Amino acid sequence: MIHSLCGGKLRDNQSYDVVKIKFINNPLAGERPYWYKSTLPLLKEGDTVLAPFGRGEREYEATVLRIDKNVNEQCLPIPA
Repeated sequence: MIHSLCGGKLRDNQSYDVVKIKFINNPLAGERPYWYKSTLPLLKEGDTVLAPFGRGEREYEATVLRIDKNVNEQCLPIPA
């Protein structure tokens, strides 16, 4: 058994829904897809959404390519 003597405690990891999207009319995003956390329970693949992008977080239209539900924060494709 391994013990930690630093006095910390193990934390509970959260789970998130993450979506892979591709922007439609965003000249800055290029052709590559991007990952975002989602709070939309009824979202499905093929839906068109507005997603923030860039420094000003201006919203651009995007198509949902993939949805992964209840992903542990240690396995997210983006920083938690």
